[in-house]
Amino acid sequence: MSGLWMATFIAAMYLLVALAYLLFLATAVFVVVVVLQMLGVLPLWVMLP
Repeated sequence: MSGLWMATFIAAMYLLVALAYLLFLATAVFVVVVVLQMLGVLPLWVMLP
């Protein structure tokens, strides 16, 4: 039973790390786009779908 609990714990930790990494990537991309727009490199329509 402890082995199953340990496997579940490890899987949950991996999931949390993956989610944090994705959130970090999304934030980094958002910041880069905002900075480029401030510099006038990217037009505003890039953000629109």
